[in-house]
Amino acid sequence: MGAIDQEPTRKTPNTLAGAQARARARAEERGATRPTAIYPGLQDNPQASGFRSPATSGSRLPANSGVRPPASSGSRLPAPLSAPPDGDHAPVILPGRAIVPITTSVIPRRAGRPAINRTLRFAAALICIAAVVTTALLYNTMRTSTPKGENLASTVPGPSGRGPLTAQVGIIVAAPVPQAVHSSQAVVAQTAVLSTGGSVTAYGLASLQPCQSSVMFVPNIGQWTVPPGCYANIYVPNPANYVSRPGFGYCNWWVRVTHPKTPNITEGYYPRGTTPVAGAAIFFDPYEQGAGSIGHWAEAVAISSDGYWVLISEMNFAWRGAGWAKIDYRYIHVSPHVHFVYGV
Repeated sequence: MGAIDQEPTRKTPNTLAGAQARARARAEERGATRPTAIYPGLQDNPQASGFRSPATSGSRLPANSGVRPPASSGSRLPAPLSAPPDGDHAPVILPGRAIVPITTSVIPRRAGRPAINRTLRFAAALICIAAVVTTALLYNTMRTSTPKGENLASTVPGPSGRGPLTAQVGIIVAAPVPQAVHSSQAVVAQTAVLSTGGSVTAYGLASLQPCQSSVMFVPNIGQWTVPPGCYANIYVPNPANYVSRPGFGYCNWWVRVTHPKTPNITEGYYPRGTTPVAGAAIFFDPYEQGAGSIGHWAEAVAISSDGYWVLISEMNFAWRGAGWAKIDYRYIHVSPHVHFVYGV
């Protein structure tokens, strides 16, 4: 009886081993006769396509892989698919192993910036620029607005002429009271001989000049040479010391007060020429020797011995600290664009 019981026990392992061998043979036979669904490029390197295969036939597959692992080593493998199902994540079964698809994440395409955002940014930039400009204009208007009773000198136009900025600055002093106030008795006619043999005369009131020095010229004269002595000063006149004329501060006011007999000397028609004579009114064409865009008026004080250089006095000429309502002296030379007014 004991021998009978031992016989089946000794044969049981061999029987199980044979069953497993036969199961493996049937699986291999089935895989050899049925087509295997393989995507292109997976046979050589199935892991390069993004799929994983279990290391051993007994490893557990993920729950969401869609493929059931065999219950035991002797269980039957599911039949391979003859064709992949619809979709990009269909499982692929190779002989003796299962490949689990791994879902790949699709990176969304970066959307371009909407055109409306660019429009809004452009509109915001324009609004900011407009706000800055408006603020600057308002600030400038508030600063330049002149309250009632305040000095209005800052609201008048700029000087009618301008000299070089490199010249030395003159000393600004108050103009002395003229020797002859509101009088034409001190007017002395000064005459110049023309090249044709004739002569011209001017009647400027030389006694009204702030500087009365006899030294008027220097040895070497250039366009912007500073005159000597008191002629190098800048004078601030008091209009009450002169004959009443409109336009105080402008260049033509000084010419009018130095010619008290002819208040319209800068407006009427009088003989003109290019021959210099002391006491004559002078008109500069626009941009001539520092004149502005509308020309410039001055008064001839003295003529050099060669008849080329002229010492003049003028008002409202920006040079060496002069300008609005100030009188300065400088040298000018004879030119076709420098006109001397005769006979007055």
